[in-house]
Amino acid sequence: MYQVPTVVWNEIAKSQALSQPWVTLFRMTQQELPAGLEKLVDAPLEAQGADNKTVLAYRLVAPLLQENEAISDYIMLVDNPSLRASLPELTSVNEAVILASQEYLLNPSQQAKLTQLLTKALQG
Repeated sequence: MYQVPTVVWNEIAKSQALSQPWVTLFRMTQQELPAGLEKLVDAPLEAQGADNKTVLAYRLVAPLLQENEAISDYIMLVDNPSLRASLPELTSVNEAVILASQEYLLNPSQQAKLTQLLTKALQG
């Protein structure tokens, strides 16, 4: 969630319908975000057996995957396609795992765990 300024997440939250926990996180200030991520993302993932690198990877790709439509609608609304450089369109768990693996050099067990976590998040 640190790939764009907090103000961009705030604007997305104001203009789009979002799911939890992202609606809460997208509305947070720069100062609130670290504690919010720890409480709403990191702790639940760690309780499910995710290691630190997998949690960081999830933070990067889960909002892009789960809120893909809202992010795309926002980019069209503000007519700023350059935002795609930092908010890539992810339409599948596989795409998300590939991006996260490139960014964090995930090993196969971390990739499997991330796949499991993202699949569960999309179903919930």
